[in-house]
Amino acid sequence: MIAKVLPVLALALVVAAPSASAAPIEVAAAGSQRISGVRLTSGAGGRALLTWTTGGTAGGRAFVRSRTATGTLEPAQQLLTGQNVSDLPFAYAGQRGDLVLGHVYAPGYTSNALLGLRGDASESFGAPFEIHRSRFYSGVWAAGNARGDVAVLVHDRTLGTLLLTAGPDGTFGLPQALGDVRPFGEPGVAIDARGRFVIAYGSAHQALVRRGRIDGPLGAPHVLGRIRSYPVFSVAIDDRGTATVAYSRFGIYRRGARTAITTVAARGVAGRPFGPVVAVGQRSDGVNPALAAAGSTTAMAWGRGWSPSGSPIR
Repeated sequence: MIAKVLPVLALALVVAAPSASAAPIEVAAAGSQRISGVRLTSGAGGRALLTWTTGGTAGGRAFVRSRTATGTLEPAQQLLTGQNVSDLPFAYAGQRGDLVLGHVYAPGYTSNALLGLRGDASESFGAPFEIHRSRFYSGVWAAGNARGDVAVLVHDRTLGTLLLTAGPDGTFGLPQALGDVRPFGEPGVAIDARGRFVIAYGSAHQALVRRGRIDGPLGAPHVLGRIRSYPVFSVAIDDRGTATVAYSRFGIYRRGARTAITTVAARGVAGRPFGPVVAVGQRSDGVNPALAAAGSTTAMAWGRGWSPSGSPIR
């Protein structure tokens, strides 16, 4: 059953202290550059990794800071020093060490590259290694688990969206093309503890979903429904292997009238086809849905568009 949650919003970059009554802990100050993005993931051994980026005239800079299972915050480290960081990096704490994925671009935007960095138990990251390079990327999306499996989507303007995967040994295989010749929206990917992943994406006005395993082939696409405009896909897999896909569905455009946007979702039990797409939000609800799953529970949050009182999160 899909439940709605109300996330807690903060105006500063903070991590909650162990005690619910304690004040938040500041983990980074903006300094001379504004903090432009934050991402937090949990991983093996009860550890968590926090990444953030800052923007300025000299280009984007990326940082990482880890929180141990006992609540200790390790010192912050700058990543990819000297590189122009395009997107917010992904960081995962695996059983064999940490992995950071960063999207960087060359001066003059002559090329884009997806780089990886691996960290050891001493929280020291090695030299970056190249995972994929192309003339132009328009986005990178990734998911990882505590075992160390990683599934990455790279949207290449000339090759479409590519899937790259790595198992616990950290070796990335050859990219697999999703075949989205006319991509729509932003794809989503999720991976469970056993290395099973689910991808949702838009192509040729259709919402598609594909399943796979880190150590196996990518499954055939399954059509969820027709889409319009620019949906943002979110995916989550619970501990039983049941996957949920959510995205925004846009109504028919009519001049002089507001276009209805609805949050929709579909669920698929492991080994079975996905069920029908159902509306979760109302006709004015559907801005950037986000999913999270743990145990047998899946939660969803989304924004409401065109509300007289603003755009609250549901």
